[in-house]
Amino acid sequence: MNEHPDLCAKTIKPTIEKQYFGRLKVTYPTRYYLLLQFGIADLNKLEWENVASLPQEMRMYAPPIVDLANNGDETGETMFVSSRAFDYDGTPSKTLLEHGPTSNAEFWKHIEKIADCMLDSRKLFFDIFNMGQNIVIQKCSASESRPLLIDVKRSGKRMYPFQLHLFLPSEQRKKFSRRFQAFRERFEDEEREAPSETFPHMLGQFDEAV
Repeated sequence: MNEHPDLCAKTIKPTIEKQYFGRLKVTYPTRYYLLLQFGIADLNKLEWENVASLPQEMRMYAPPIVDLANNGDETGETMFVSSRAFDYDGTPSKTLLEHGPTSNAEFWKHIEKIADCMLDSRKLFFDIFNMGQNIVIQKCSASESRPLLIDVKRSGKRMYPFQLHLFLPSEQRKKFSRRFQAFRERFEDEEREAPSETFPHMLGQFDEAV
């Protein structure tokens, strides 16, 4: 039983399985795989550092309680601890993937603010708008929702070592633009009354400039 139901703790699995050529499966110790693939020993520490370095305008979208703790066993692995999100009626908030498309105008205003902030600061997290599984939609009232970010690991060329074109900032913006547009197409309900035109226009300018 969870002694702290208002908290979530991310742990790192000891092994990771990769599949090659459609059939061949290889199991690696997670720590060594991360070191070889990304030059990173601890994903939880990386996420904790990323949250701490978020631009000020994005801090409000991170869980209010974020800490890095030892998991207490002999491995010495870390846990990424954050507060669990609840809706106004006391039920746990769902990820956007679980919730499905939304037409809530306030939610999409917040989403546009997050995307604008990342573009302005040139701190692009590619996993935020990936499949809707890394954003929680928290219902603050019956008529207003806001997003919370629950995964901020993949930023910059280091997390995509074999995509050499991402060494160019312009290519990083293009990748971010494609993910954001796919995210909107999948989760922005057509019933939304007043979609913003400024942010898509901004993305278009980035694409045209490269």
